[in-house]
Amino acid sequence: MSRWKSWIKWAWILLFVFLLTLPALAQEGLKVEANEYSYEFAKSINFRLVAEAPKPISRVFLLYTLSQSSVVHKQTPQFTPGTRIEASWKWELGRGALAPGTLIKYYWRLEAQDGTIFKTEPISFRYEDNRFKWRSLQSGFITLYWYKGTEDSARNLLEAAQKALERLKEDVGIEFQGPVNIYVYASRGDMREAIPPRSQTFDEATVTLGMVLSEDTVVVLGTDPNLDKTIAHELSHLAVGKAFESPLSSPLPRWLDEGLAMYAEGELPPRNALALEEAIREGKLISVRSLSGYVGEPEKVDLFYAEAYSLVEFLLKEYGKEKMLEFLSEFANGSTQEEALEKVYGLTLDELDAKWRNYLMQKSTPAPRPFTPPFPCPSSLGLVAAGALGTWLLQQKRKESKG
Repeated sequence: MSRWKSWIKWAWILLFVFLLTLPALAQEGLKVEANEYSYEFAKSINFRLVAEAPKPISRVFLLYTLSQSSVVHKQTPQFTPGTRIEASWKWELGRGALAPGTLIKYYWRLEAQDGTIFKTEPISFRYEDNRFKWRSLQSGFITLYWYKGTEDSARNLLEAAQKALERLKEDVGIEFQGPVNIYVYASRGDMREAIPPRSQTFDEATVTLGMVLSEDTVVVLGTDPNLDKTIAHELSHLAVGKAFESPLSSPLPRWLDEGLAMYAEGELPPRNALALEEAIREGKLISVRSLSGYVGEPEKVDLFYAEAYSLVEFLLKEYGKEKMLEFLSEFANGSTQEEALEKVYGLTLDELDAKWRNYLMQKSTPAPRPFTPPFPCPSSLGLVAAGALGTWLLQQKRKESKG
């Protein structure tokens, strides 16, 4: 017992010595005259501090976090050392640099020449797209924002979002846990500033109907005639990402992520179905190996999404949703695409390609036609002619019998 008491005593002594070596933290004595922020959406965020400390300040830092992330970002603003300091930092942004609705928490850290540390009280604000006056509706963990259109239309979209998540749970087995914010933009130009740019060629040749911007934010184009399907598509990305995220997770192959999102929409849209039919007929299908990455040719976008849908449909119909959940879990555990395919389905990438193509050929093979007699079937015009001929023959026969 005395030995344990000795260890405890020395532990307290060492802790006391360690604490003495730490710089002093002094909240008292710091007089904050101004602690301000302002921003212009998709342009910049400005932070400014004016404060007076009881000791000369030699270093100033701005520390902040974004939304639910635990990562602390540190910036070194410009200021003149002294007891009274004025520090500012301008965060230069661009298109899609931060999702609308991002929660920003920040505080200032001031270090005196003798090591004393002063901290301001933390401040939180949401970085919203303040170009528009938004309205909102909420149901469960889904919040829908819009600024143009009726409340009835917005309510219909909110219901469509709920049904999409229910369908994803029923058909694929993925259950989504929110929250999620859906921003409906009234025009392509309005939404342009909220989404990150891709290549100039891609942006000019395609219209982005929706995009996941963060773990809890989706933006969609309100003029899309199939807006309910677009919302379902983007919510699938969020649901899959959240359900299978882990520190070890490896990225999903592009065809799997987009295929699940297309499947969540419901039936394959006619434009995509046509692209798939033409590729099958002309022997121009994109291989599964190529689908695993990004297909950057704008003219192949419709075919890419159609094939991704078809691959997911094939795996779900042939092997079931339980296997699909196992497949997705393998990526959460860090498996590569080839490792996950082999472990769950017992297939190589090329074997999957071959089985899927065979599945497509069977689907596209026309059903056998009903039996027809060996003589040609008359057209409607032929039926008229045949009827007239029969009438004439009957009349001749009657004349002969009378004669």
